[in-house]
Amino acid sequence: MLNKLITLVIIVLFITGCNSEVSKSKNRTLDISYHVNKKDSIQPSYQVAIWLENPNGTYVKTLFVSEYLSYGGFFIPTICPDWTVKACWDKVTKEEFDAATGATPLVGDRNFEFNCFEKQIPVGKYKYMIEVHIIEDFNELYTGEIEIADEEDESEARVTYLPEKQPKAYDILSQVKIKYNK
Repeated sequence: MLNKLITLVIIVLFITGCNSEVSKSKNRTLDISYHVNKKDSIQPSYQVAIWLENPNGTYVKTLFVSEYLSYGGFFIPTICPDWTVKACWDKVTKEEFDAATGATPLVGDRNFEFNCFEKQIPVGKYKYMIEVHIIEDFNELYTGEIEIADEEDESEARVTYLPEKQPKAYDILSQVKIKYNK
C-alpha cells in the first residue's frame, strides 16, 4: 500500500512538473514594437513583412504580412523584395496565410505579440527581419538578432535602405524593438 502511495505521489509530481513546463513554454512570446512615422512629402505604401531566419540566413517563418502584400502584392518585385524572394508566399498553406496576414499598419505605435508555442517557434537563435515598402523600388529592412531560450532577451533593430535611402521619406519606422518573454 505504501509503495502504491509513493508511486502515486511521484506520478502526480511528475505530471504537475511536466504540465508546468508545458505551460511555461506555451506562454513564451516575441513582442515586436515600432513607430510608423508620417511622411508628408510622399504617400508611402507602408506594406510590411515580418519574418524570422536562422543565424545563417535561411528563411524560417513569416510572422506578419500586410494584406495587400499577402493577397498578390508579393508578385510586384519592388515591394518588400527580400521577403518575397525568401518566403515563397505563393506556396503557403491557407493556415499559414491566415495566421500571418493582417491589416497594413497605420501611422503611430504598433505592437505585435507572437506566441512562440502557437507559431511553432522552437528555442534557438534567430535573425528577425522587418521589411517595409515606401514607394516605387524603395524599401527599408530592419534587422537584429534574438535568442529564444531560458533567459529573456531583447534587441534594437538596425536599418538598411534598399536600394538606398528614399530622398523624401526614409526611416519610415523608428523605435524598432523586439523582446523575447518566457
